Amino acid sequence: MKPPRFRIAGVISRFILTRFGFAAMVSPWRTVYILKEHWFDAALRRHELAHLGQMQRDGWLRFWVQCLWWYFDPGYERSPYEIEARLAEHNPKHPLLGGYAF
Repeated sequence: MKPPRFRIAGVISRFILTRFGFAAMVSPWRTVYILKEHWFDAALRRHELAHLGQMQRDGWLRFWVQCLWWYFDPGYERSPYEIEARLAEHNPKHPLLGGYAF
């Protein structure tokens, strides 16, 4: 499996992140875009790695359709993907992290 890449958010990804109030986001190409001010946040990196793990497990199309659906119902904070990713934030051995450590 291709290892994940972490990038500081550029103009477009920064616009999207700040528009929605996020600190980071994943892409289907296993790249995580992080706002510069959150670059060294290990918990955030684990959270985003968990999303990459979910995308690997469920397929990128299903992942993105579910993310969009759950954003509205039951809402972002109560989304099953978000709940699962928050569990990985403080557990470096969480199975969704694929053995990557931060």
